[in-house]
Amino acid sequence: MGENESLAHLSGQLAEVRTGLAEVRTRMVQFGARLDTETGPVIVLQTEVKKLREKVDDIAGKLAAAQASGGDEPSAPRWDGRGPGAEAGQLAGLRSWVDEVLRVQYPGYLRSLPPCWPGHREALWELGTLQAEWTRVYGGDATPLADAQWWHERWLPGTLTRLKTAITCDTGGCSLQPRQNRAQAPDFSGTSRDPRIAASFPGHPRPRG
Repeated sequence: MGENESLAHLSGQLAEVRTGLAEVRTRMVQFGARLDTETGPVIVLQTEVKKLREKVDDIAGKLAAAQASGGDEPSAPRWDGRGPGAEAGQLAGLRSWVDEVLRVQYPGYLRSLPPCWPGHREALWELGTLQAEWTRVYGGDATPLADAQWWHERWLPGTLTRLKTAITCDTGGCSLQPRQNRAQAPDFSGTSRDPRIAASFPGHPRPRG
């Protein structure tokens, strides 16, 4: 469950308990006039009010703590409208995280991520957001189990699957480079009609005899 969902859940619980507390108080007022003759129901209601108050205090404390800790969460990086220097610094941190965390801890998963990923804008946005989520989940002293499960269930595989679709690069080079700049076998056509000169180029067959 994400942080926003947790806060919404706690808020819903708090509103529900407060409603129940108001209803019990109304019933106590109704029984107040008969306090001397019907002490039994009033005692039951007083006990119920005490329990509800304790529950309200507990939920309110959890809600306040969750809201207070929300200010310490990392924010997702942005890659638009940044100067060359600022983007280079941000990219250096992201590359370090990818190489030192993702490729070390998830080497099998990262096989699908080509080394040219820093040149693809989709990768900057996707991996930058993934890094922020990883920092939120694993950056503290304790790791919430539900968040760790969701990281492996959704965030990591989802990001890598989308990048695999968006970045279609092969062993010949990056798809963003012009085709003529990719690694390819040298073309010796028209190099020289003299086979002895042509043979001086690597990869060209040497003349017989």
